[in-house]
Amino acid sequence: MLKVNKLYVEYDGVPALRDISLIVNEKEIVSVVGANGGGKTTLLRTISGLIKPTSGTIEFMGEEIHTLSPHEICMRRLIQVPEGRQLFPKMKVIDNLKMGAYLPEARKNLPQSLERVYKLFPIFKERTKQKAALLSGGEQQMLAISRALMSMPKLLMLDEPSEGLSPLFTDNVFETLKILKEQGMTILLVSQEVERSLELSDRAYVLENGQIIMEGKGGELLCNDKVREAYLGM
Repeated sequence: MLKVNKLYVEYDGVPALRDISLIVNEKEIVSVVGANGGGKTTLLRTISGLIKPTSGTIEFMGEEIHTLSPHEICMRRLIQVPEGRQLFPKMKVIDNLKMGAYLPEARKNLPQSLERVYKLFPIFKERTKQKAALLSGGEQQMLAISRALMSMPKLLMLDEPSEGLSPLFTDNVFETLKILKEQGMTILLVSQEVERSLELSDRAYVLENGQIIMEGKGGELLCNDKVREAYLGM
C-alpha cells in the first residue's frame, strides 16, 4: 500500500532523513522505532505532505503522492494521528469526532463510523457533550484515534500514541491497536515503546540519526542483541 523509496529530507541544508526506504503491505502493522530525535516524526510528516522531501519518492496505492498537498493526501484516506493529539479542546467530543468525517465518503458513513467508535470506546457515547479539554490525557489520545477512524482510513499512521500516558492508558492504546489489526486495519506506527511495538508488529524498522539501521520481522528484532541492548536495556 505504501512505498517510500530513497527518501531524503533536509532542514536548512542539514540532513534529517537519509536514504529512507520502507514498505507497508495491506493489513500489516509496521513499526518505526528508535530513540527520540531520530527522525520518526519527520518521516510521518513527510509521508503526510506536511514536509516536502529533498529527493526520493513516496507511493500510496500505486500513486506517487510526495508532490501532493496534505489535504490531497488525506483525500486518499492516508490518515495520521499526530503527536500530541492536537484535538479541538473547546469543542465537544461529538464535534471532534464529526471533524474526522469531513471527507465525502466518510460523511456518508457517519452513523456507521460513530457506532464503530462507540463500540471501541463506549465512554465517548456517554460523554458526547463533554468538551475535549476536560478529558484525561489518555481519553484525549483515544479521542484522537477515534477522530482518525471516522475518516475511514485505508492506512492509519500513529505518531507516539502512548507518549505521556500512564501505564494503564498505554496498555489501552496497544490493546486498541491489536483490535484494529484483528479487524484488518493497515497501520504504520511510530513509537518509543520499542518492546510493545515490536511484539505487535508484523515488520519493523529501526531509525537512528535519520537512517534506517535495521529492519525485519517484529519478533526477530525483539530478539536482536543490538536492539535489546540499545532500546530495551537488556
